[in-house]
Amino acid sequence: MALLSVQSRSEVDSMRNRRVYVPPQTPLPNLAPGELVRIWAKRKGWDLVNCNIMFEGTTDVAYCRVADRLYYEKHKLKLLDHEFQVFAIGEGSEGGTEGIKARLRSLQEMLRDEPEGSPIRVICVLDDDPSGKGTFNLLKRKFRPWVDIFRLQRRTPRTTRHPGAFEKKWLEENAPWAGLDCDIEDLFSRDLLALFVSENQGCERETLKELGGAHHFKFHGFQKARLARFADEWASYDDMLNLIEMLRSFRWLLGLDADGS
Repeated sequence: MALLSVQSRSEVDSMRNRRVYVPPQTPLPNLAPGELVRIWAKRKGWDLVNCNIMFEGTTDVAYCRVADRLYYEKHKLKLLDHEFQVFAIGEGSEGGTEGIKARLRSLQEMLRDEPEGSPIRVICVLDDDPSGKGTFNLLKRKFRPWVDIFRLQRRTPRTTRHPGAFEKKWLEENAPWAGLDCDIEDLFSRDLLALFVSENQGCERETLKELGGAHHFKFHGFQKARLARFADEWASYDDMLNLIEMLRSFRWLLGLDADGS
């Protein structure tokens, strides 16, 4: 027993005299405003610039890149550039309206929590279909409609940046198609989409709808990547004109030159 007691006291004394190593504190890097958000976003696969549009899926982004390429070929100006970019909330099951509901709040909280204020602006654009409308109505309890979140339609006005006046003008310009859903594919020309359908039997999830000279095609999700490749190969400037005008309008709404750079 005595031996155990001596050994225990020895161990205790040794522990008391032992110096605990404390690693030196590494100071946080001096990050530029917005850089912390960019680092966080990069881990999720989002490359943010100062002005950004968040879409539901990767094919939406692919369509925009086709429109940007055609615009550059005609005007030698870029709509998607170092100031303005588009990105998808996620791929596959991580995208769509459920992905937006899950991740948009985290992103906006990161932007608000920037200690020096962030120069980064991200707006979310949802399809104007039942899922998109439901998500828009849910999100507008927390986010500013027509400032942080938008519904996609065939016309996106660039006459006012005031949210109330914008909504009024948006409704007015799209009145001829009120009640006709609008997915981003509906900004393609009818001729291009009809050609795609003729070469890809069974690609439509619903029958074609038309109203006031506008069209609404609803494709199976797995067909959209094929449509993006088809548009990249066959679309003309005029086929993508409505999508080009949408990008120009969102540039303007974010305070950039609508004509690109």
